[in-house]
Order: sequence, then structure tokens, then C-alpha cells
Amino acid sequence: MRKLWQKFFVKTLKSKHMKKLAFTFIIILTASCEKNIFDENYRYLYGDWIPVQLFSGISYDTNPELVGDIIQITKNGSYAIIQDEKKVESGKISVESQTKDELALRFIANEIDFGDQFFIRLPSTSVYVESFSQDSIYLHAKAVDAGYFALWLKRK
Repeated sequence: MRKLWQKFFVKTLKSKHMKKLAFTFIIILTASCEKNIFDENYRYLYGDWIPVQLFSGISYDTNPELVGDIIQITKNGSYAIIQDEKKVESGKISVESQTKDELALRFIANEIDFGDQFFIRLPSTSVYVESFSQDSIYLHAKAVDAGYFALWLKRK
């Protein structure tokens, strides 16, 4: 009986349909896995962040809600900006440099919904991350078209 079962299993496994099914399963499993874009020093960046203070252009008194209510960073290397419970910007995060002492990112927008609201977009140039703690970070760009950009965020 055991030899019969082994023969059936091997024959089934060698069939074209089974190979296609196994291949499809492996592709789906691989595609669904989230990969970390940050090393262990910066994995705390994943999650929801609330803008606390915004410095943009030449103004140091800008309303942080002009960026959005929540900035979400996910493990698959994407981000989303939520304003009034609506996604106003989303895209990919590109890690430009990552060392123990420095992290530089680029936010590459795929979708932007301007709607009827005015908001300040994250710069498309390099943004450096400075951490005060795992619950408080500071994003800043050295120079942007409108002058200086910096955003202080706290964990939601």
C-alpha cells in the first residue's frame, strides 16, 4: 500500500497541472512577503507618524497639518499621507544611504490627490532622518526649490 501511495504521489507531482499549481503557489507566496527596507537600526520607523512641527520655505511657523494628519511607513517600502481620513499622497521610499549614523531617503510619489485641499508635499530630494527617540524623528532636506524643509514627527 505504501509503495502504491508513493507511486501515486510522485506521478501526481510530475504532472503538468501539479507543476503549474506549485509554481503559482511559490510566486504568490514570494510576492506576498514584505521585505524590510531598513536595517535593524531603523526598523522602528515603520508605522504611523503624526506631524508635530513643520519648517518649509522661509517660514518657521508653518502649520504641520499642511503635510497631512498621518504619515504611514510600511515594511514593503511604501508610504502614504492621510489628511482628513483620505489618502492624499502615496508612493515608494528609496533608501539612498543607510549607515549606523545616517539615513537618507527619497519619497517617490506614485499617486497624488490634490482635491480641494492645499497641502505641502514631502520633497522629492534626499531627506535625512534624525532620531530623538524611537517615538520622535526629524526629517530634513538640505535644500529644496522653496528653500528649507524639515518635519518633526511623533509616533501615533
